[in-house]
Amino acid sequence: MNRYTTRERQVLDLTGQGLTSSQIAATLGASELTIRKHRSNIMRKAGLTSTAQLIAYARGVTAPQLPPPPLAWDVLGPREAEVVRYVAAGLTSKEIARLIDISPRTVQKHRERAGEKLGVHTLQEIIIRAQSSPDVRSANQLGPSPGEGGSTLNCDSVCRA
Repeated sequence: MNRYTTRERQVLDLTGQGLTSSQIAATLGASELTIRKHRSNIMRKAGLTSTAQLIAYARGVTAPQLPPPPLAWDVLGPREAEVVRYVAAGLTSKEIARLIDISPRTVQKHRERAGEKLGVHTLQEIIIRAQSSPDVRSANQLGPSPGEGGSTLNCDSVCRA
């Protein structure tokens, strides 16, 4: 955490709490452009390449003030649940598509349907709620959920191909 400025740590903390750039700007009394620049600096320093990775990273570095309710996994189809687990681990739609051999647009549709079924509207909400669930594992141990069978995949070897 020493590699971040005080303001970047504030932005990282608020990102971890699920706030959007505009909400963070209002909270800190800064412009949205300034907040986006801070988020960009954090991503560069942490070696992150997507907003999903930033949110997952922020959730791992900072603790939420109140734990959100866990996702109701039983309302999701198997593929929707799988996509949500990958999103919560910080993967982009393109990385998920490559990993499970479907198109990025199909991944996006699974995300949209999962969001509708779960009553969440933003990427931050999906990640925060999914990470509060015991069914979600870290990005290094991605694979089928318990009871689905199959082997565990290592995202580093598949997503970056």
